[in-house]
Amino acid sequence: MASHGDRLPYGPNSWLASFMEYTKDQEGDTNYLLWTGITVISAAIGRGVYIQRGLEKIRCNLYTLLLGPTGNRKTDSARIGDDILDASKIIPMGSAQTTPQKLVRRLKDSEQPIGYREKDAEGELESTFELHSPLFQYSSELSLLFTRAKMDPTIIQFLTHIYDCPSHHGYDLVGDDPKKTDAKIDVINPYLVVLGCSNPAYLHDSLPTSAIGGGFIARCICIFSKKIRKRVAWPRPDFSMRPALIEGLRKVSAMEGEMFPTREVKEAYSKWYTAYGNSSKDTRDMAAEGFFERKPTHLMKTMMLLAAADGQRMRLEMKDMIGALLLLEEVEKMLPSVMKDLGTIDTSTNMMYVYDMIVKYPRISRSDLLKRTYRRGVKKDELTELCASLEVMGVIKTIQGDMGGRATCYESVGDLYAFKEEKEGRASSSATRGEKTFSDSGSSYDKVLKDLDLET
Repeated sequence: MASHGDRLPYGPNSWLASFMEYTKDQEGDTNYLLWTGITVISAAIGRGVYIQRGLEKIRCNLYTLLLGPTGNRKTDSARIGDDILDASKIIPMGSAQTTPQKLVRRLKDSEQPIGYREKDAEGELESTFELHSPLFQYSSELSLLFTRAKMDPTIIQFLTHIYDCPSHHGYDLVGDDPKKTDAKIDVINPYLVVLGCSNPAYLHDSLPTSAIGGGFIARCICIFSKKIRKRVAWPRPDFSMRPALIEGLRKVSAMEGEMFPTREVKEAYSKWYTAYGNSSKDTRDMAAEGFFERKPTHLMKTMMLLAAADGQRMRLEMKDMIGALLLLEEVEKMLPSVMKDLGTIDTSTNMMYVYDMIVKYPRISRSDLLKRTYRRGVKKDELTELCASLEVMGVIKTIQGDMGGRATCYESVGDLYAFKEEKEGRASSSATRGEKTFSDSGSSYDKVLKDLDLET
């Protein structure tokens, strides 16, 4: 496992360890492969496993988006997980291109009985059977899933509501089917898991601003990589591992009931939760801020999935919490790169694009900069305002031209994507560009322990 880093956030006997070994010759980024495996576990575990947090039941479903430029093997990475999950036959599979209406119908068609254990009024465990509607939605190109989302945000609203696994979801068919004037589909106990791939720029063109700056992207685990991890002309996967991976998913799918944290985990989580709530959320994008607000829920889900992958444990241990914090720390580092192309308003995306051009072409002239930005609709006066704002931020400087024919130029002098948290002056983990994986996770591991005041 040394090729993936020395201290990955799971044990050597975990299903994830086997999955990463199976995919070690793949060219996709480590984070693509790791979160593909975690999302597959999310689909396998189903609705019957949960954490009771007050009046809320937190379940393990994930919306995972593998994002990056064309040709960086994100789809190849996701397809491995989709193939293994499909072969396990433990959850219905969705269609790559669909509509809100078809997705609702597919969930309804997947309805099946499930049994699980929960406490009765006297605190005794008892078995319960009910209907649930599980579905794994894999999309090799997310923009196909969101084809009409800007004109009709129904699918975004649907995905946002379904994420929290309500007891039912009613969908009114009036207007969808001329032959039915009062028909309604009622999806019982939906459990939807999404794994999708896309170029962030394509998503920006497909999604309405409300989806990016609102609740949908905040519910997603966005994994970004600029390039492939390594070049392998002839990958040689060990196909003998595939049956064990499939059987492992079937064992996970048999889990049921409430997961319980150990006392140590409860104390550590309480300490982390309080400190996190009091810390400054200094972000440059409200979509990124939405992820920070949802991070406690993401942490709970990831802890549960790490425990499920490690021998189907129903008891959450400190290694699950530390591993989950390490994983989400990596996700936070990727957010600026993701949000650069998923800007919530055109002004922000244009400003980022202008800045990127200035970084890419040192001392670029004003005329050349306008040539490179006009296709985005940036006009002369807007370019002047954007450059003035970047200069006030301290990330570029203007080199004025003169009468001798020297043109006005721009030069980068700072990092637009870096910022500091006010509290204790510590650099935010989300300010770093997401180009590293777990190769440096030893120091991160020790940092997490230190932040929790735990012994190494």
